[in-house]
Amino acid sequence: MPRYARQKSLIGYYRIMIRGVNRQNIFFDDADRQRFLDTVKKYQKDLNIQITAYCLMSNHVHMLLHTNEELSVFVKKVSSSYVYWFNRKYGRVGHLFQDRYKSEVIDSSSYLMTAMRYILHNPQKAGICSVENYKWSSFSEFKDGGFCDITKPCEIAGSKSALLDFICSDNDDQCMDMEQTHLLSEKDVIMMVFQLSGLQDPLEVSHMEQDERDILLHELKKNGASVQQLSRITGVNRKIIQRA
Repeated sequence: MPRYARQKSLIGYYRIMIRGVNRQNIFFDDADRQRFLDTVKKYQKDLNIQITAYCLMSNHVHMLLHTNEELSVFVKKVSSSYVYWFNRKYGRVGHLFQDRYKSEVIDSSSYLMTAMRYILHNPQKAGICSVENYKWSSFSEFKDGGFCDITKPCEIAGSKSALLDFICSDNDDQCMDMEQTHLLSEKDVIMMVFQLSGLQDPLEVSHMEQDERDILLHELKKNGASVQQLSRITGVNRKIIQRA
């Protein structure tokens, strides 16, 4: 399949995700996470990249950044350097990251704020802990300082305290689903609901017993259905689907 040129952001902001090949873990301990962040710090300085937000999960990384340079150069340098270190540490060979990173163009101030909050809420949505208590995201820098540049989000919010209130507020933010390697049609998702549940109408999912419903939703997501698709098709609230 041919690869197409990535779009350029008019305001220079991008949301990216780097994921482990076959969804395998890319961090096994805190030393791994710290090494990755140190690598990001090094190359963001070398290549004049401004990191606005980040979140390290067990098998993938989210970043929101600003650059007027070639984004792929930064990602390639960070990935190659970290993989070389990781393979030496664990005595392994071969690829660690999925071949091509995922990226989304950010072209407005409002979506910049949505994308930032979406990234920082990843641990909470995954049921790990609250946004404020997750150690390996840029939220920790609000207390301890760090290398992220939050000048633009603070300007948009009006102040740092207003930005904190915005990030910590309850939300139903939706960004482009980077977890999908391919996009299923809604017809595909409906057929999958029928096959996995035996129901005659997708809307019946919303009336299932909670445990049974959550197991079904989890399987549907695992098989490629997006949160947005499932909410539209089943009538189940997006937050419930995200937690399933």
